[in-house]
Amino acid sequence: MLDILGGIALTAGMMLCVGTLALAGAGEGSWRARFAAIGVAWFAIVTALAAAGVFSRAGRFGILPLGAAIVVPIVAAQMVLARSRQARYFASGIPLPVLVAVHVGRLIGGFFLALYAAGRLPETFAMSAGYGDIFVGITALPLAWAIQRRVRGWQAMTLA
Repeated sequence: MLDILGGIALTAGMMLCVGTLALAGAGEGSWRARFAAIGVAWFAIVTALAAAGVFSRAGRFGILPLGAAIVVPIVAAQMVLARSRQARYFASGIPLPVLVAVHVGRLIGGFFLALYAAGRLPETFAMSAGYGDIFVGITALPLAWAIQRRVRGWQAMTLA
C-alpha cells in the first residue's frame, strides 16, 4: 500500500512541478511543450528503470545508476543552457517565487520516514532526507509569498 500511495504522490508531484515550470517559463509555447515533454520523459525513464530493479541495493551496478539518474539530467540541462540562447531565455523567465514554490512537492519526504518505519530505508538517509524535505516543503509557500511581496528580509530568508 505504501508503494501505491508513494507512486501516486510522486507522479502527481512531478506533474505539478513540471507543469508549473513549463507554464512559468518565458518565450513561445514550443519551449513550454519541449520542457514538459523532457520532464515527463525523464520521469518515465527513471520509473521504468526503478520498476526493473536497476536502482535496488542488490542491483548489478550498485548505487551508480541512482547517481546517474540525478547527475545526467543536471549536466544535460547545463549543456543545453550553455549552448541555447532560447533555452536560457525560457529558464530565466521563470519567476523566483515560482522556483521556490514548487519545492512544496518536497513534502513527499514524509514517505522516507514511512519507508524507514517499514524497515525499507536506512535511518541515516531517512531521517536527514525525510525531515529536511519536510522542512523545505513546509517553508516553500511562505517563502515564495515573502519573495513575491518583497517583505523585509526576503533575500536573507531565501539564502537561508
